[in-house]
Amino acid sequence: MPYKQFTNGSPLPASDLQNFLMDQSVMTFANATARTAALATPKEGMVTWLEDSNRLDVWSGSDWILVNDNAASVPLSTVTTAGDLIVGTGNATVSRLGIGTNGSIPRVASGSLSYLAPGTNGQVLTVASGVPSWVTPAGGGPGNWTLITNSSFPTGGGSANITGLGGYTNYHVVVNGLAANGAVRWVMRMNSATTGYNVASYDVDNGLGSSFINYIDTSEIPIGRVTSGGQIHGSMRIFGANSTARCSFDYNFGSTLGNSNDKTRIGGGVAEKGGAALTSLLFIPFTGNVTGGTIQVYGA
Repeated sequence: MPYKQFTNGSPLPASDLQNFLMDQSVMTFANATARTAALATPKEGMVTWLEDSNRLDVWSGSDWILVNDNAASVPLSTVTTAGDLIVGTGNATVSRLGIGTNGSIPRVASGSLSYLAPGTNGQVLTVASGVPSWVTPAGGGPGNWTLITNSSFPTGGGSANITGLGGYTNYHVVVNGLAANGAVRWVMRMNSATTGYNVASYDVDNGLGSSFINYIDTSEIPIGRVTSGGQIHGSMRIFGANSTARCSFDYNFGSTLGNSNDKTRIGGGVAEKGGAALTSLLFIPFTGNVTGGTIQVYGA
């Protein structure tokens, strides 16, 4: 029966008392047997409480339906921390999965939900045989360079040797203000003359004009031409420095142009290593001694 609004003075027949009060109240019974005996023909929507099982039921029109099964409900105490997850552990069973550490990722492992811990700085997420993991990427990519050397060139001698390299596949060399009190040509050697690399290189020698020059089977890489008092600026990339046979390189060095002897060198090439790992870079002026400059070397 629908809801009925009673007003003062309205008659209250027994049928209204039955339909609107008794049939729509929460009726309490000792057990299901007592309920069946009392409600031979229950009405749809009737609600009952069974004292023996603490069970709240509603009549659907054909059966008594449990309104709330307290024994099967998930208590709030299952979770203890903000961010906790409730996960199924089997048929009609659940448990708490505690919140992971900052940066962790939920994943399924061996049929169960768990967390993959965060990786370290610079690592990337990869998958092998269907299993995700964090790995350190191969060196050489943007953001993977490590500063090895940040110093001034040794001055006062006929060359400047930058040592302490090694252990990296690729190198990035930045030169600023390299100068000598002599003339004209600057070269660079990978390691020393006796243990260095045999170089096949090319460059554009650009001053008042320009020319394409090849250097084959030498131990030196030309990096600039500058008169006494001038300076060399530029950079070089060296790739595959840990390979057993050879590495490649490219360079771009400019000078403080003053006359026809001051020129920019742009080029690259291949260096045969004979198995020697790169451990030092030797800078040599054609004449005079080194008077200044700075160098940064990055490895990856």
